[in-house]
Amino acid sequence: MNRIALVGFMGAGKTTVGKLLAEKLRWRFFDSDEEMEKRTGSTVSELLSKDPEGFRRLEAETIRELLAEEQMVLATGGGAVTRRETLELLLLKATVVYLEVPLEVLWERTGKEEGAAVRPLLKDGFAKFQELFCQRESSYKRAHLHIDGREEPEAIVERIIAGRRNGSSGHNQAESRGE
Repeated sequence: MNRIALVGFMGAGKTTVGKLLAEKLRWRFFDSDEEMEKRTGSTVSELLSKDPEGFRRLEAETIRELLAEEQMVLATGGGAVTRRETLELLLLKATVVYLEVPLEVLWERTGKEEGAAVRPLLKDGFAKFQELFCQRESSYKRAHLHIDGREEPEAIVERIIAGRRNGSSGHNQAESRGE
């Protein structure tokens, strides 16, 4: 498969790792949130706060269209996997990589309440943050490859490339995490 989709919670590093991975592979890079903003002229925050279900439909449509590309790396939004159809499409059309990061580290990385201006899902505090993470975690874990997202981005890129080269399809996830 010549498509890689990165999934994980907000703050996992999907965009940072995705850009580096695409550069290393000499593939195109897409961020589904950025693509939606380009298409609508609105920010993700505006779209999500205006119509959460409409946002998820737009996200699903955007991801479907992007997955028509070859030799591409896609950084998905943290909630993209909440629609079963989107997750199934990702699993079918791409090597899906879950950037696993402990909840507390994600909370630190996102800037907590200060990040609420750009990440509206943070405005309700840690309890809501934790609830969302728990709701999504089982979907993230369906990924073909699990990578420890606490490592340096360059090391994560190398693990993804090695995992794909070794034909890892999620069955040897502990090795992918360096355990």
